[in-house]
Amino acid sequence: MIFFRHYGLAAVLGLVCWSGYANATLGQAQDSIETDRLNMGAVRQSAGAGAVTMRAAASGSYTVQQIALTDSTVVREYVNVSGVVFGVAWQGASIPPLRQVLGDEALAQTQAAYQAQQAVTPRRGPVYVATDAIVFHSGGHPQAFVGSAYVPRLLPAGVSPSDIR
Repeated sequence: MIFFRHYGLAAVLGLVCWSGYANATLGQAQDSIETDRLNMGAVRQSAGAGAVTMRAAASGSYTVQQIALTDSTVVREYVNVSGVVFGVAWQGASIPPLRQVLGDEALAQTQAAYQAQQAVTPRRGPVYVATDAIVFHSGGHPQAFVGSAYVPRLLPAGVSPSDIR
């Protein structure tokens, strides 16, 4: 029963060990996206093979880089016109390595805010953390996880947090 009570904490803290890489992504240059793809084990596939592993889509004020992991999890990294990753989102069979997609600093801020919340009001279920530095949400169950994180000060003008999905 204790395991389930602390499941949200496990989702945030337990996955830190999944990736030994300390490459920052959120709040960093878009160059880190290719490193993310390699470190998360995504394999580039040709467009003719059906699924494109890494794909870019453009909006007026940002681009989206999509990485498909081998377990069908999709990670989207949102890049502003300055070339900085301002948001990430994921959905699929697993939670991606949070240290890889958030970076060490953002992950540490998320963990600290979550632990402070749990000290005041312990709860189970989806994790939602909102600070001046980062907004983080993760929920779901095995084989159906969803989540997102973004840096509020890096959101381009006219972009809503709900666009990061």
